Amino acid sequence: MDLFEHFRTIWRWRWRVLAASLVVSGIVLAWSVNLPPVYQATALVAWTPGPGEGLNDSSLQLTMRRYQQLATTRVVLGDAVKRSRLPLTVDQARERAEVAEPEGGGSQLALRATGATRDDAQRLAQGLARALDAAAAAQQARALAAALAPLQRQMDTLTRQLEPLPRGSSREEALQARFSALAETSAQLQAQTTGHLGIVSAATAEPGPVSPKPVRNTLLAFIAAMVVNAELAVVLSARSDRFSRERLGEEAAELLGVPVLAQIPAGNQAAGIEAFRTLRAGIMSAKASRDLQLLAVVGVAPRNGTTFVTVQLTQALSGLDISVLVVDANLRRPQLHKILAIPRDPGMSDVITAGENPGAVSSLSPRLLALAAGSPVDDPPALFSSAQVRKAMGQIADVQLMIFDTPPLASYVDAVVIAEQCDGAILVFDAVTSSRRAVAAAANQLRRAGVHLVGVVANKTQHAR
Repeated sequence: MDLFEHFRTIWRWRWRVLAASLVVSGIVLAWSVNLPPVYQATALVAWTPGPGEGLNDSSLQLTMRRYQQLATTRVVLGDAVKRSRLPLTVDQARERAEVAEPEGGGSQLALRATGATRDDAQRLAQGLARALDAAAAAQQARALAAALAPLQRQMDTLTRQLEPLPRGSSREEALQARFSALAETSAQLQAQTTGHLGIVSAATAEPGPVSPKPVRNTLLAFIAAMVVNAELAVVLSARSDRFSRERLGEEAAELLGVPVLAQIPAGNQAAGIEAFRTLRAGIMSAKASRDLQLLAVVGVAPRNGTTFVTVQLTQALSGLDISVLVVDANLRRPQLHKILAIPRDPGMSDVITAGENPGAVSSLSPRLLALAAGSPVDDPPALFSSAQVRKAMGQIADVQLMIFDTPPLASYVDAVVIAEQCDGAILVFDAVTSSRRAVAAAANQLRRAGVHLVGVVANKTQHAR
């Protein structure tokens, strides 16, 4: 299916697509309005560098990312739950909380939390901000303690060394100078003002719920449903290109303008025998109204059962007082010699190329003869287009009806060339796999070649008629 046909199919199904989409959007609307409301609150925290403490962009991003990760740890979330005094577990708090950089990035973090009420959302967001602030302060305190610890150990060592020394000695003065330097360094570290994380905006809840949003959900559902339903319409249309089980005969006759001579059921031998008797009656009726001596059996596509129909029709005709010759005109993949247990050659190709050859015809019964495909040839269409074909067939056997089994029409042109030289043709299609389009195209192809289409045979049907 090309793009034009794709959109034409959607346009043909437009009202059903619209109706189905409205139903889907209506269901989504009803679902949305019945969802419990969810509110959201946001608190802002920011990193403030200390005096003389400069951070480039990459260092600032690294710092903010570290605090962003800290805010989602179990320790901070657990502290946030305690501060909010909400009946939540840490996992529930993790589901409701979100930490993100505001638009534009920078030194701020937005701490968002959701809740069933505005108060719940605000309390959790504020608790998270305070917990993160406390955790950041604790980290800085631990960092300061880690920096002071080695200084304190050195000062303790110097204190022990100073105790036994006499005052005023050179040794005592040297150690005392070192102690003073360490004490001064420790005091400077403790007095130093470093950057810190702090709350710059207390938690504020949105005035209305952030979800559900029935209008938005309904609109998105309608758009999505339109797209999905339109494509579904294309798929269904492609699948509906098959004939229906219940009205197969009527649909095929209406589509092709010729009668459905028989519907051959799959897997039902008794019904199959009756179906071929119906086909036999149709052929005999056509023969009575038209000089029908040469009949081509043409299949729409491979595996449509052309050879099966040919053999079964021939056997059904053998029960009448009529002489029949069945000919294997499928030089591509001949099968009749295997089914009827006759030699493949000499056969049809040998008769056409070499002239009359009575030994090529095999007798299956007093009134039923068979002619195999014969020797392989390089160009079957050229062989069949010879003006000698009809003449050769008339010389090979004097019978009242010749039936030609032909290659599938979708694969080879042989069937058209053979059918052109016959008095009529029947078209065989698979009732399950053949599409309407393919069957109609095959019938039109035969008609354009001037072939008289006697009727069609639906093979492998589910219900015989």
